[in-house]
Amino acid sequence: MQKRLVALVVVLLVFASLGAFAAEKKSADIPWLVSYNSPGTTDLMVTAGWVDLGVGAQAALSLTFGDFNIGPVPLSWGVTVVGNVGVLADLEIGAGAFVSLDWGVDFGASSRFEGQIGIGPGIALSLGGYSFWTSPFGIGIGEYNSWTWWFSNNFGLNFQDVWVNTFAGLYSPNLYGYTLGVDLKL
Repeated sequence: MQKRLVALVVVLLVFASLGAFAAEKKSADIPWLVSYNSPGTTDLMVTAGWVDLGVGAQAALSLTFGDFNIGPVPLSWGVTVVGNVGVLADLEIGAGAFVSLDWGVDFGASSRFEGQIGIGPGIALSLGGYSFWTSPFGIGIGEYNSWTWWFSNNFGLNFQDVWVNTFAGLYSPNLYGYTLGVDLKL
């Protein structure tokens, strides 16, 4: 098990050191405003932390479809799909698809950050545990936030916040999570 973990870490570090995947698009007027995603960019984020009713894991795949400027601010847009699983008193599973908007700042080699916000539909399912759920399944709308601190052009530390209100009743499962992990630009 430890050998597999070491091998995985080595592969991720080699992959992250390649640095040929992300090209910044800098603002013409404000040099520290950037867009890290050109059309066709894919990000894979794997995180762990507080998910729904306990601890769990969350994965997100972000696809960039286009970029544009609002005044001097370079932005990109796309779709982010998030799935999570959490366990404490019961097993909670959730998923969401969000239309997303990305922006970034670059203050130097060790201070490069990217933010992402999104809105879209989601689902949540509770498997066992609590008996007070009025419905074990719900569909609703929610929001997605992500912040990445980039260590290289395609490897960074990622924090995610996702929340979907399923509107299935007063006591129904909702998709939410506050997680920390890695972001790989593929």
